Amino acid sequence: MNTVLVIKLIILLASLGIAGFYYGIFRQKNWQRGLVLAGIGVGIFLLGFFQVELNLLSLRILFFLVEVGSLYFLRKKQYFFAVVGGVLGGLFQPQGIIILLFLLWYLIRKWGWRQTFKAFGVAVPLGVVVLLLLSNGSPPNWLREVYRGVVNSEVWASYNAGSFLAVLDGNNISADTPLGGGVTYQLIGIIGLLVSLVYISFFYGKKPNLARLPLVYGFLSWAVFLFIPGAQGIDLLPTFCFLLLASGFWREGSFVAAVVLVGFSCLLGIGSLEVETEALERLVYLLGITNTLLFGFFVLFLYLKSGWLERKSRKYFQDYGIKLRQVITEKLVQKPFALKQADYGRVGLLLVFYLIFVFGRLGTTATPQKGIEFTSPQEGIEITFTEKVELSYLLLYDGAGTGRLKIQSLSFLNVWRDVFRVKCDDFYVLKRLPFALKGVTKLRLIPDFASGQIHEIGFLNKTGQLVQVKTIHRLMDQHQLSPADYPLFDEQERLLQAPSYFNSTYFDEIYHGRTALEFVKGDPVYETTHPPLGKDLLSLGILLLGKNPLGMRFMNALFGVILMGILFFFGREVLKTRFAAYTVMLMGILDFMPFVQSRYSTIDTMSVTFITLMVFFAFRYLRHLFSGANSLRAGILIGCFACAAAAISVKWTGVYGFAGVVALILFAKIRQLYLWGRDQEFFTKNCKWFVLKNTFFFFVKSAGLFLLVAPVIYYLTYLPFFNCEGVAPFTVESLQQVVESQKHMYSYHANLKASHPFASAWWSWPFNFKPLWLYAGEVGEWKMTIVSLGNPVIWLIALVGVFVTGYQLWRLPKLTGLHLVVISFLAQYLPWVLVSRVAFIYHFYPCLPLFYFFGTVFLEAFWRLGSRGKKLVYSCWIGAAVLLVIYYPVLSGLPVPDWYINGLRLFSKDWVF
Repeated sequence: MNTVLVIKLIILLASLGIAGFYYGIFRQKNWQRGLVLAGIGVGIFLLGFFQVELNLLSLRILFFLVEVGSLYFLRKKQYFFAVVGGVLGGLFQPQGIIILLFLLWYLIRKWGWRQTFKAFGVAVPLGVVVLLLLSNGSPPNWLREVYRGVVNSEVWASYNAGSFLAVLDGNNISADTPLGGGVTYQLIGIIGLLVSLVYISFFYGKKPNLARLPLVYGFLSWAVFLFIPGAQGIDLLPTFCFLLLASGFWREGSFVAAVVLVGFSCLLGIGSLEVETEALERLVYLLGITNTLLFGFFVLFLYLKSGWLERKSRKYFQDYGIKLRQVITEKLVQKPFALKQADYGRVGLLLVFYLIFVFGRLGTTATPQKGIEFTSPQEGIEITFTEKVELSYLLLYDGAGTGRLKIQSLSFLNVWRDVFRVKCDDFYVLKRLPFALKGVTKLRLIPDFASGQIHEIGFLNKTGQLVQVKTIHRLMDQHQLSPADYPLFDEQERLLQAPSYFNSTYFDEIYHGRTALEFVKGDPVYETTHPPLGKDLLSLGILLLGKNPLGMRFMNALFGVILMGILFFFGREVLKTRFAAYTVMLMGILDFMPFVQSRYSTIDTMSVTFITLMVFFAFRYLRHLFSGANSLRAGILIGCFACAAAAISVKWTGVYGFAGVVALILFAKIRQLYLWGRDQEFFTKNCKWFVLKNTFFFFVKSAGLFLLVAPVIYYLTYLPFFNCEGVAPFTVESLQQVVESQKHMYSYHANLKASHPFASAWWSWPFNFKPLWLYAGEVGEWKMTIVSLGNPVIWLIALVGVFVTGYQLWRLPKLTGLHLVVISFLAQYLPWVLVSRVAFIYHFYPCLPLFYFFGTVFLEAFWRLGSRGKKLVYSCWIGAAVLLVIYYPVLSGLPVPDWYINGLRLFSKDWVF
């Protein structure tokens, strides 16, 4: 075992022994006195057996002894010894000086300033003597070693510290590394520490008593660990021990739970070895996030403990709990609010706003449409310029297909030589490539050996102007053409745009947008790993607006707007209240992921739209059943099954949502059986009717409806596919083609072993840990980027809502509508636990509508508390809207400076864009 690890674990045991002893003293129990002897014994063992000098490790023991001992003497009202301990603490840890100031503050109030300064008059010279003994007559060198130099002796230990700076990737970077605008890691740390110091002073000033001192000590030790560059994993240990002491005064379950979490994090940090591995780096990074979040909750804890605020906040949260239970329990029996004309007007205005928002800068129709595909070197061409020119850039609009094109220039020996090769393997992408050539009058463009489809070619001179082509000769027959008559040079003005997502495809558009275009043209199908309905719908936009990026994206963007409207009616159906319906819709509008996923030519938004509609119909049918009716209501079920078929026809993940629908209806029938069974006499007389008609025949009829609707819809979505493959529809061959397609899709996804740098685990999605970087480009010195992630405010509210609502639902003895939401949410989310193929954060997209429900319930309870709660809700909406504006450039591809993009990366290791 690593020696350093052994030393650290012994220090942990010794420190916990010391803290445990004083914990017992503070709680008026003295049986822990033996622990302090164990702690001292381990400390002697460290100093003797390992023969280590008084370095950073052994100083922990001395620091705990004097600081925690100082608190013990305060408890016993032996103030002089408390002063001595406080003074000595500053010799062993730099934060001891700050702690000494709070000790001084306490003693002046309890003992008087005269007695306090007399004690300091004796303790300070005593500290100087101790310092001289420890430093061998050189106090400055000692203090420099303790306060600064010791960090440099174990740099690797700071690499493995899960601090706030580790989240910013600042642990293994110099503290004075500039981050932009004169900001350094050291400056961030100083600001964080100063803010913490001011805050804890405010808290302590409310009531400077002994019970608050351990909290102050722990808080300051925590802040030093989180914010000071070079802090090591073991620097979190004082926090744990001081909080352990504080729990002797604050006997609350939540506080004890926080102490346990800090201790667990501390133990993991201490276990970090002198090894730099990817797994350890990830552990330290996650520890940094955990420790920072715990620190934030601790700040909230102190806020709630600030004197009068404690009583007021306790009453406020008690009222909130009552309102939350009220919101949850009334959802099942409450009818949806009546829609008014004003509701339609407001929803319409919101949808118009969102439509403008989504369609703004969505794409262009001004891209080259005509082109040519060379299939052999003999099909090359020779172009002649009007004069000798100097070329700087090659412009090429790449269409479909795969190939290469080589460019030849005439040498001074009158020999054609290769000067450039360009890959033509992209789909609808404008390329601007450096191409330096002087004194050119002629060039040859020759496929190598095939070129793929090219829509347009052009050349720029050093001033950025298009070079005019005079004539074109086909090498095959020496036929001469004018540029206006040749497909590669007849749309030159459309090449002058800067290459960007606006005029080029990106990410999965090379699959879904391309296949949609092939459906329109009748070409062989490229993407066959998903059912065809999504591409069928995308092709409608191409038919409407042409073969260009805007045409490919139009239908997906339209579905994104439709989804927002569905969210309003879905929220009304399930959560019943006007507040809930508008909140669910606003969450969708202000969230990042629906906006980003709706703006490029992919099929996920369509899938989510159909899944949401399917679950909407399911809940509408449940309301029908819970009202006491037993009729089939075939219209609602047909709508549900049709949407299920459509969702599955876009992506097979629609099966997850449909499984949730089946579970919901089955659950409703079991509930009916339970309610009928409570009236035993009536149930005995009607048992046969209930089992046969109300249950068995119901599922038989439902299954019949599904088999009548779903297979027909699924088959019809293959009609464009049949056209591309040259298969006649409604034949045995077409049925065989559909069956083979299902086998291929299953085999592809079941055997997919690919990896991706932006892949993420299913558990990380609700925490927004790993966004998906979709696009990167440049316009001059400015950057363009598009990244798919969630709005941190919206997702944080929803995530808190999951835990808060889940806790309340667990405690409720009766069924509510929110229990059904949980079933539907888990049905859509949990199957990803079993999926072994590569996955991304956008796979959480279908769960978002139900995810918003939890956040809405969480906010609605605040809304019902009155003006104070409404202000909080408005603040959340404003915060989400502000973040949407701030992050808009990285969601939409708007060109911005590089420093702006860098400033938006909350988590340096995972938020890469």
